[in-house]
Amino acid sequence: RHGITPVLALPLPVHVGLAVENDFSPPWDGYDRFTGQLKLLAEKVTRYAADSEVVLVNLYRPFFSENGEIHAGLFLPDGLHPNKDGHRVVAVTVGQTFSKNFLFPVQVAAASAENK
Repeated sequence: RHGITPVLALPLPVHVGLAVENDFSPPWDGYDRFTGQLKLLAEKVTRYAADSEVVLVNLYRPFFSENGEIHAGLFLPDGLHPNKDGHRVVAVTVGQTFSKNFLFPVQVAAASAENK
């Protein structure tokens, strides 16, 4: 009716190994519970998006290797926020998702190569 298409995005994971090295309070129930809940949220939102035919930008999965290890090189030293390379991953993922699902040509690969 309004020409608006909803888009969901999954949150980025947390690199616990980096996060615990910092001088700030951990999550209330600890990082293991937090990362487990974050993974569960990602799974539920993924299922909801598929069942509801809503476009999903999966920002969670690209931060893991094929064997399930988190990519430390994509995070700032706090383990919570992406660094420059992590932001490139976010930009490429969003661009690819939008190009695939909308009439929205995105050339993020060329743009990210120019900004290196």
